[in-house]
Amino acid sequence: MKIPVGILRNYDDNWTPKYFYILAVCLAVALITTNIIAFKFIELGGIKFGAGTLMFPVCLIIGDLMTEVYGFRRSRTVILLSLACFFAYTVITQIAILLPPAPEWKDQEAFSAVFSRSPRLFMGGALAYLAGELSNSYVMSKVKIINDGKYFWWRAMLSAVIAELVNTTVYMGVAWAGTMEVGFLLKVILNGTLLKVLVQTLVLPITTILAVKFKMLEGVDHFDGKKA
Repeated sequence: MKIPVGILRNYDDNWTPKYFYILAVCLAVALITTNIIAFKFIELGGIKFGAGTLMFPVCLIIGDLMTEVYGFRRSRTVILLSLACFFAYTVITQIAILLPPAPEWKDQEAFSAVFSRSPRLFMGGALAYLAGELSNSYVMSKVKIINDGKYFWWRAMLSAVIAELVNTTVYMGVAWAGTMEVGFLLKVILNGTLLKVLVQTLVLPITTILAVKFKMLEGVDHFDGKKA
């Protein structure tokens, strides 16, 4: 992907983004949504995978846009802040479980059965999110420098494959190891990774268009580090 005419290269932080915080909020929402639905496992056409697989590619797509347009350092900050939001969600759900239910409300057991898993899922989700998003942003950033800003599709797919595999493996290993058969977990890891990569591949043209659009709106193409 060539830098559009009228776009200035930027090698430092001496500029003020216009739309960065919109993407930051979207990333935090996508992360929390991913982990809320991660309690469920799905089987479609004989393929078994975690429900979070449906949403996590959105996290990586937003992460790709943020790293491509705003740089790795800004993306890393948003990743950590999103993780803090996820932690707050986990703490609040545990407090809600401990508080006594109203006599008229009869779903305490079901509520506890689902959300009592939150602490372990938080650990798995937090580690997987950090490993997946940081590896995704890091690879995107470094390959962009190596390729001098060209071939967006290549760095987007390379970072996606690495990040999806890392994320799924870490999450399933931490969140569910010891509670399910190893064979089942391995199938979920493989299927989840393939499905996530497939989704990201299908939406890559849209991601590419959005990356160009955001660069045009911001007026810069950000590169991490200083110009030699």
